[in-house]
Amino acid sequence: ATRLNLFWQLIQRPAGALVIISMRSLLTRIIDPELLKEHLFELKLKDQISLDQLKLFLVNNSYLRVDTVIAPGEFAVKGDIIDIFPTSSKYPYRLDLFGNQLERLRTFDPLTQISKEKIEQGLLLPASEIILNQAKIKLFQDQYKKYFGASLNQDQLYETVSNGVLAQGIENYLPLFYDQLSNFISFLAPEIIIFTQGAKAAKANFFKEIEDYYQQRKQALKRRASAYKPLPTNLLYLNEKQLADSLKPLKQIEFHHLQGADY
Repeated sequence: ATRLNLFWQLIQRPAGALVIISMRSLLTRIIDPELLKEHLFELKLKDQISLDQLKLFLVNNSYLRVDTVIAPGEFAVKGDIIDIFPTSSKYPYRLDLFGNQLERLRTFDPLTQISKEKIEQGLLLPASEIILNQAKIKLFQDQYKKYFGASLNQDQLYETVSNGVLAQGIENYLPLFYDQLSNFISFLAPEIIIFTQGAKAAKANFFKEIEDYYQQRKQALKRRASAYKPLPTNLLYLNEKQLADSLKPLKQIEFHHLQGADY
């Protein structure tokens, strides 16, 4: 959810903005942030809002209906009052409808449930990068079987997702829900990319780290010491060639330490 909020801020960034990114993030496969534009719900005071459409948006975008909203990604309906904790806000929203009109819009303290300040507008982003629907569930099932075999008896993760619920840690299986993922290079589309001193070493260390982690997880699964089924690293991260191909159209600047320099 935090990453979705970051994506939205990057979409809205001004021209010429400087974006600082770690090597890990540069290599990580992500959803196409443009999808966010198709999964937004804007709230404006005095606008006409269908409660049924709002509830449908929340359910379809991975919000969890609860009795009392205390955490991001939750919502509650109490007559004409709807509490929502969007991933794009520090505090949850309290909507007061009069018929289909948004009569009042306030933030509130999730601990005390006391309303705080009045606001004129708000924005609802999806609660998860995995926007779960029947098509996504079917794709996940097919992909999961492809990588982990067809024998799925008592596979809790598979059963949970098949029942339309996002299991804890499901983001580790993000590639199984999408036919294709993006990356920060294609998303940001920079003209120039600058690598600081030590970037090459950081890249080499990262590739070694993720491969070691993958092999350790595979061995643990084989010994039945862990039920976690790791995805191949190439599904989660760009490899060396893919990174190089992505960088080809860009002007690249690399900083190096000058030998003999004493400053």
